[in-house]
This record gives sequence, structure tokens and C-alpha cells, in this order.
Amino acid sequence: MAELMELEDPSDKEAYAVSKFQSLVTSEDNDTDEKSSDAKFRAASRSWRQIFHMPENERLVSFYSCAYHKKLLNQGWMYLSVSYLCFYSFIFGAETKVVIELKDIEELSKDKSKRGVFSDAIRIRTRNTQEHFFSNLFHRDETYDLLEHLTNVAMEKLLKSTATDPAPGLSLLEQTAAKDQMIFSTLAPDPTGKPSGSGPLRPLKAGIEETKRNVKFQALFNLSSSETLLEEIPAVCSISGTQSSFHGRLYLSSTFMCFISTAKYQCYLVLPFYAILRVERISSQTSTIAITVRNQLKLLFQMVGEKPQSDQFCSALRDRLQAHVALMKHLKPFLLTCPSEDLIAGREVTKGGLGLKYGYVDPKR
Repeated sequence: MAELMELEDPSDKEAYAVSKFQSLVTSEDNDTDEKSSDAKFRAASRSWRQIFHMPENERLVSFYSCAYHKKLLNQGWMYLSVSYLCFYSFIFGAETKVVIELKDIEELSKDKSKRGVFSDAIRIRTRNTQEHFFSNLFHRDETYDLLEHLTNVAMEKLLKSTATDPAPGLSLLEQTAAKDQMIFSTLAPDPTGKPSGSGPLRPLKAGIEETKRNVKFQALFNLSSSETLLEEIPAVCSISGTQSSFHGRLYLSSTFMCFISTAKYQCYLVLPFYAILRVERISSQTSTIAITVRNQLKLLFQMVGEKPQSDQFCSALRDRLQAHVALMKHLKPFLLTCPSEDLIAGREVTKGGLGLKYGYVDPKR
């Protein structure tokens, strides 16, 4: 380097060389998971790729310190990626490498080590009836949950790839890229919609946790898979004009405001934003809001939590209501077509239906 030769001070030369090396490493990591903002994760990802020669499209999810039981106890590191479980140990000149494809795992179970004393182990059995035993896991339950989720995703990917044929005209490279994109979106969908090339990559582990959280929320309220949980907070729900109150949790998603009581079957509410007519802040000290919906039903929610958390929830609610203003205008014309509105208003209901038009089924037949 000509610039390096022009410097006279050795310390300046060293600083210049270090900055050049760092820039080279950064440019090499632009399209990999080593673009993460976590320095420890970048170092672990780089070591994992060098040791196991993983392809560029394979992304590391997390890594844990653990021990692998073979003939001897080998202390090292477990690496969990989208498709593989890897273990590496180097003690007293002895190197131990283990690579397990997640789609080959048949049985996964929690176990105990130290003759059944400590609950810090995981046992794995693969398709070839080979057993692997990992212990000294300080975060055993977290590791197990993550490994179980990744294994399920790997099996889903395998079933999809074997059950359907690729689209005609796609090359082998395009087919592989499409499959990888599918699995990444399953593991860690980005609700912000930012492209992967802008800024640090989002950790897959954080995306997996968010996905599990959204799936649990969707199942709890029977919502579509497109609903994303935005905010949640403990709250007390009461109906204006009554003495009833229900302790539970209040949720905000992309389209709905939901509430479920702690006691089972007491109160269950799924309210679309476009059905809300008015929101009032009753008391800023107690963080109570009043929500008026169609047919003038008024609901009171007292949020139980820190004031910053309550303010954040109210800000998110305001933003979602503003986003649904256009749909609110279309709600009233649609409700006029529903006979249920006549029942609620006490008006005479016009009889109709297919039976009057085409006749009823003969019960004797």
C-alpha cells in the first residue's frame, strides 16, 4: 500500500492497517448474517462458517455453550442455524465436530445430567437411530424451544418441497432462492417492510420469538395469519351503566382491539377499529379510556401498568384508528343491509329468505 509507506510513525501505520482490515471484513459481511449489530454474534457467525464451511444462504440463529457426551465429556459451543445443529469443541488438541440436519431429527427431549441431578440436558435421536446428548446448557428450556421450532420449520419446508413441483421455467438456482426466501419469511417476517439490504440485519432469533407471539395471539382470538400483535397491556374492562368489571389483558393488532379476561369465559372481546366511533381519555392519572362503538355501547378500560407503557398503548391506538378512517365511512351503508340492525333498533323485520322464494324441504321425505 502506497499510503502505508508514506506514514513514518509505527503507531499510525498500525492504526491505518487495522482500519483497512476492518473495512474489508465489513464489505465481505454485507450480505450475510454477520451484518448483525451484535459484535459477539458476528464473531460467532464468522467462526461457525469457517469451521463448518456453511453456504452463504444459511443463516445462524443462535449459539450456546454446552457439553457433548461421546466417549468423553467435550465442552464447546452449539450453533443453531435454519437447517443445521452444529457442535464444535477443541480441548487439549482434540477436535470434535458434530453436524445434524434438523430434518433428520426424529425425537427431541429434555433430560437430566450428573446422574439425574441437574435439568440442563437435551437428548436427540436421528433417523439413523443415532443418539446425541448435550448437557451443561445454562438456558436449557430456551434452547429446547428454539430447537423444536426450527425442527418443525425444517419439516414443513421438507414437506412443501416434496409435495409440490417447482414453477415451470425456473432454474435450479431460482428454485433454491425461492425456497430460502419462503423459509426466511416463515422464521422472521419483517413487519416494517424494510429490505434486507438497508441497515443491520434483523436477528432471526428475535423474528422467531415475534412469530411465535403472533401465532399465539391469532389462535387466542381466532384471527387471520396476517394479524400482527402491536401492543398488549394488563387492563380492567367495564361496561358503562353496569357494575360488572373484568380483569384481563388488552391487545392491539393491525386491525383489531381485543380483550380477554383472566377468569375463563367471563369476557371475550374482538373489536375492529372501523367499528369504534369515539375514544375519550377519562383520566390520565389512572390511564382510563372510554370507547364508544356502534349502537352507542360504551366500554371503559383502565390500564394497569406504568404510565409510559399506557401512553405508548394509547399512541398506537390513535395511529391505528387514523389508518382505518376510510373504512369507518363504509361501515354504516353496509350495516343498513343487515337485518340484525332492525332487531337491535326494534324495527319490524321484513320476512324473507330462500325458503319463501323456492319453498321448504319436505320433512317427510
